[in-house]
Amino acid sequence: MEKKTFFTEDFYNSPQLTLDILNELVSKNQVADRDMYSSGEFLYMEVYENEETKNILSAVISDLEAYKAYNNENYVSDATTQIGLCALQDEHNMFFRFFEGDKEIKWDAKIENFVFSEDMPPRFN
Repeated sequence: MEKKTFFTEDFYNSPQLTLDILNELVSKNQVADRDMYSSGEFLYMEVYENEETKNILSAVISDLEAYKAYNNENYVSDATTQIGLCALQDEHNMFFRFFEGDKEIKWDAKIENFVFSEDMPPRFN
């Protein structure tokens, strides 16, 4: 699989890093909008474009302008005020779910946090 140059090497080396970044964005109230399927699968998420968010994302995105251009070209996003994270989620999913093991990131609505699919509680108890 060809790696995208606007992601850091750390992004491709650790599935945990993106999970931690997404949860940090949530915990620091940087999420402008998000929607997840009831199964926890990612539909979309956008974060505010500010220095704190840019700093958090710098661990996984090395060239934010190139990333935003790619994301806005390939996904619906509010390019003026927010940073869409669909491209980040899709690349993580493609690399770590299909090529490097089953590390799909999902939203656990009960705890309001992102988790790996393997850590999701059963849907029906």
